[in-house]
Amino acid sequence: MRLHISKPYLQIPVRPEAGKVYFVFRKNTEVVYLFEAEPCEDRPEVVYEADLRDYLGQELELCLYRRREGGRLPMHFELFPENGEMPEILPDTIFTPVLSDTKEAAGDHPRRPLVHFTAEKGWINDPNGCFRDDQGLWHLYFQHNPFGSQWGNMHWGHAVSTDLVHWEEQDEALFIDAQGTMFSGCAVKDTGNRSGLGKDGVAPVLFYYTSAGKQSTQCLAVSNDSGKTLKKYEGNPVIPELARGSRDPKLVYDRDYDRYLCPLYLEKHEFAIFETRDLLHFTMIQKLELPQDIECPNLYPLTADDGRKLWVFSGAGDRYLVGEMQKDGFVPVQDARQLSFDSQSYAAQVFFRESDEEPTIRIAWDRSPIPYAPFNGAMTTPQIMGLRNVDGAYVLTVSPIPGLLEAAEETEKASDVRELRTEIPSKAFLITMDTGNADFTAELSGLRFSGNRDGVTIHGIHFTKRGPFPPETKDIFLPRIGREHVLRIIADTNSAEFYLNDMALTTVSHDFSEGEVLFELQAEAPVKTVSLAVFPPVNERNFLALR
Repeated sequence: MRLHISKPYLQIPVRPEAGKVYFVFRKNTEVVYLFEAEPCEDRPEVVYEADLRDYLGQELELCLYRRREGGRLPMHFELFPENGEMPEILPDTIFTPVLSDTKEAAGDHPRRPLVHFTAEKGWINDPNGCFRDDQGLWHLYFQHNPFGSQWGNMHWGHAVSTDLVHWEEQDEALFIDAQGTMFSGCAVKDTGNRSGLGKDGVAPVLFYYTSAGKQSTQCLAVSNDSGKTLKKYEGNPVIPELARGSRDPKLVYDRDYDRYLCPLYLEKHEFAIFETRDLLHFTMIQKLELPQDIECPNLYPLTADDGRKLWVFSGAGDRYLVGEMQKDGFVPVQDARQLSFDSQSYAAQVFFRESDEEPTIRIAWDRSPIPYAPFNGAMTTPQIMGLRNVDGAYVLTVSPIPGLLEAAEETEKASDVRELRTEIPSKAFLITMDTGNADFTAELSGLRFSGNRDGVTIHGIHFTKRGPFPPETKDIFLPRIGREHVLRIIADTNSAEFYLNDMALTTVSHDFSEGEVLFELQAEAPVKTVSLAVFPPVNERNFLALR
């Protein structure tokens, strides 16, 4: 069918299990956009939107193809087959195009987290392209499926914040094309215009991403308006496919050698580090392994509390190495350590820093499911990273940003507590406990945890099937590192983040969406202090800036 794009959004009414259909848009004969959805015009459960604002006033051809029954091939393999056999083309009559000037809001929802970012609609996962612009606005991009509440159709969504607490979602930033879907990547503020891609004296922001199609290549998009709009670089790819599935570029400036470094995931537990000086041409300088971890590498310098400048290399599962950066690569100074344990937190990314003096702030994907909603997936609360020398070993520290902690309103505080039973009148709240050496047991509306001199255990956490791994229920143990014993819990509608001494953490799935959470605590010896605080309801403080 021919479409005259008179308005920016094409409505896609969807009912799960209606049957997946490929939507393929062509301009002349070139495929400019494609995705899959489950269209159903008869009593759809939710209306998603295809963002076509780049084609306003133009003519596009839309063809619909039936996904092969039982087919497991990725979309690009079916739509661009080697043998030329395309899927069955469907009649235009199965879909009635309706264009609109605005998106249909999902509105408030009882399962929407109050202090964790979620998209208005659709699935989200890895954070991407995190940076702060010259006006002080924080930008968060993220893996986004605009057409369903499950993984797929990877675009880059976009949200902005003035304080890392209140987020406002923007229009889609990167779109699927004939070369691939938009997998994870990063942002670099090219302040010195090393790339030569700036315009009118304004330094560009460069976005590196993985194009995941029939090949997995590393590509570049350029913004000349501080991240509002991204245009794909004509010279893509900037790094060719090195291994099937190589992905997740994350650039960082190395001040000592006046270069940018780019770690990249290759395969199994193997990563590569590239260097570039012009941000366009990349040379591999090193391969290294990170045992027990894969994907989404981070590489960044930190000055430890003893004054030593070191570098941290980590993977998506928060396994990390601490080392020194030399001209020919990263050299670990100790064995790998673990920051988070059996966590729903995954694929953390630190925000791009223009100087080593700026705080190192990170955010991650909270994989805790959000069922029965037109959105799914959330971000963790933003965190500040540090490095601490503990008995001769360097240990990463991570703590919630002060702005979030300040937003919580204290409702109860007690000292020398042996027993406590109280209702927390919110589904988003903060608990802070200095337990000293007391053994204790506690429960939050069915979420049980306990502590002793060795650490904290969260009991009976259920893990759903993920890939080849079967479902299981097990305990999660956070080891006590350091001499303190301070436990902090940030809970929201679908999960709870546990921080122990800010050096061991986990995020667990749990349903707090009903509110009025019962907190019970029993200790064999007095717990030094217990503080309870609640985050104001979303409608009062507008945490998510719902529209």
